[in-house]
Order: sequence, then structure tokens, then C-alpha cells
Amino acid sequence: GGDMTCWTNFSVFIAYRQVRPHQLEDGGNSAEFVTWEYQSSVIWASPVRAMFSVLRGPQKAYPSGSQHPSNLISKGLGSTTSKPYLDADALRLTSNAGDGEAAAIDGEKVRVRCTLQAEGAADGLAVEVQKVSFESNEEETECDLTLVSDEYNPEEGVLFKKKADSQSHSNILRKGSRFGLSYGVQARLRQVEGGSVENEGAYVRTSLGVLAVDFTPVRLGLPKEVFSWMEANQLSGASPEALPISSCHGPLVMSQTSTMKFFGPLCYVENSPFEAELTSFPAAPKVAVPFDVKYSITNKTSLHQKLEVMMSESSTDEPGVGSSDGVLISGLVNGDIQLAPMESKVLSYTALAIRAGKTSMPSLTVSSVRHKSWVINDGPKNPRFINVLP
Repeated sequence: GGDMTCWTNFSVFIAYRQVRPHQLEDGGNSAEFVTWEYQSSVIWASPVRAMFSVLRGPQKAYPSGSQHPSNLISKGLGSTTSKPYLDADALRLTSNAGDGEAAAIDGEKVRVRCTLQAEGAADGLAVEVQKVSFESNEEETECDLTLVSDEYNPEEGVLFKKKADSQSHSNILRKGSRFGLSYGVQARLRQVEGGSVENEGAYVRTSLGVLAVDFTPVRLGLPKEVFSWMEANQLSGASPEALPISSCHGPLVMSQTSTMKFFGPLCYVENSPFEAELTSFPAAPKVAVPFDVKYSITNKTSLHQKLEVMMSESSTDEPGVGSSDGVLISGLVNGDIQLAPMESKVLSYTALAIRAGKTSMPSLTVSSVRHKSWVINDGPKNPRFINVLP
């Protein structure tokens, strides 16, 4: 809290001798000593501001039994009607351990969105973004962070770079403009080797890498009256080509860019007790054509585990959106799964869509009795949809 504004008081003192030629009776020059003082202050502002968010919802990996506060379940788990004691957003606000942070399992590819904005643009201090690159956090000793990018990318770690011949102004941050980026970061715990029993439940809290922004300040335009006076007095340059430059003043043109670095969003990374993934899900099924939906669950611990499965037709808490009556499904609806140490099982369902368009799937939750946490949570807070073709 508190005011973080930084400012500098300055004083300019000028002293000179003012000479009036031929003002004395003998024809000499009169002179007098003149002083002038100007005092003011400068408020310093960060040229660029970065705002981060982590992608959540059905596109995120399953929690796989993570012990993060946002994934815990209320006491008394033992029935298929168990519900979280608070939703994820409320838990992040009320838990000291999970305030404002994202949660990921070991090896997960976390999708991050970043928005760049020039705070001083409202006062005319625009910024041109030249390059944005991802760097690993050198201070992090317990977790390896790597950028998930195209293997054919010639410049490793570069998210954006302005081309020399580009005429686009989309990378210039003026008043009201924003520059958006989206990228993936894979987090791996260093002490976890092959899911060893000794490291079950190991976790670390870390920032998801560092974003380096190379920028140059945009020159300020002269007021119209000043430019008109310059043109009238032929001070605007020797040629029309010089007009765009001569009509601007400060900041000084720099031969090299300046760089600002921002820590990525805070993330809780855990070696979860399970590994859950959606292994079969059609991109666009057709009406009245059966399709398979399969989930794979692996017990990574040395203990026997009991999981509870619950499926219901209500896929979301929002009225008018929650009915999944457009899909008929068969498989394990309510029941238990027993997993031996290091054992994997597949939850297999056969579904049939009965109408075209965007349709919600039935709500499916799989919870761990031992860890009291969600393994799969395609519940009302995270509905999964399919686009059904006619």
C-alpha cells in the first residue's frame, strides 16, 4: 500500500551580464548583472507496464489431486455429492498460501497472457515496442522453466520482434492502446526424478519466468502554434522530407533500445499424486453418430488410492446454459475406482449428440478420498462444450 510516486525537485539558476551598446555618454556600453531562477519538479513514471493472467477453465490441465487451496474439497468426503467448500476464486482470496497465484502440476504447460501498456501515454509519452523475449528466472533453483514454442523458431525465446521494413504501428503504445501477447511456459520441479516416492507432494512457488521488453520512446510532437511559427519563419527544415523530424522534439533519438524486465505471474507448481488427462475427445461430432470420450488416470504414489466418480446432467451453474440434455452418455456415472500403486485406468464413455450447435457435456468430477482434492473437475465451474455438426 501507500503512494509509490517518485518525483524530483530541481532548480535552474542562470546568471549573465546584459550589455546595452552605446548607452553611456562617452559612447561606451552599459552593462548590468542579471540573474534568473526557475524551480519545478518532475514526476517519474515507468515507461511500460505489464499485466499478466493465466488461462484457466477446461483448456487447462486437470488438477490431478493437487493440494493447492483452490483444489481442496470440504471435510467428510465419502459421498458422490461432495462439493468444494469454496470456489477457486474465493479460495485464492481467502487463503494466505494461495493469494493471487496460479496452480499447476509438475510438467504442465501453463498458458500465460500478457498485456503491455504505457502509463505515461496519457501525457504524450508514447512507447514503441521493438522486441519481447522470454527468459528463465536465474534466481529460481528448484524449478526449470522453459518456453513452449515452435521448434523451427530461429530465435529462441523471442515472442515478438519488429521487422526492419515494417510499416505497422500496432506495436506503438499510445493513449488507450494495449499490446497483447500469449505464450506457454512448462514448469518442471528439479528434485522430482521419475515420480520418485520421496518427492510425492513436493511443490514450489515461483514466478513463471521473466519477460524482457525492448523499447524506444516516441518523439513528442510540437504544438500547432509553434510549428506554424517555424514554417512562417522558414525554420522547419531544408526539404519537405525533413518536416516530420523537425516537427518533433524530445526524447532524444537513441541508437540502442532500452530494456525493462518483468517477473511473470506467481505460480504454485506441485508434484501431484495423480496424472489425469483427456485422451479421446472429438473436435466436431455429428448428430446421431456415437463418439468416445476417454479419461486416463494414473496413481503416481506408493499407496492404494480410492477415487469417487460423479456425473450429472447439470454442467454449469448459469441458468439457461446448464442443461446437457443435448448429449446422451453411457459409462460409469456414479461409483468408485480403486488404483494400486503406479496403476493406470481409463474412464471410457460413449456419447450421442441429439442436436446440432454448441452443446454442453454432462458434468464429470473425480475426487481423491485420501487427499480430499479434485483429480478431474469438469464440474459446474468448468463446463466443457462440444460443437456438434448437423
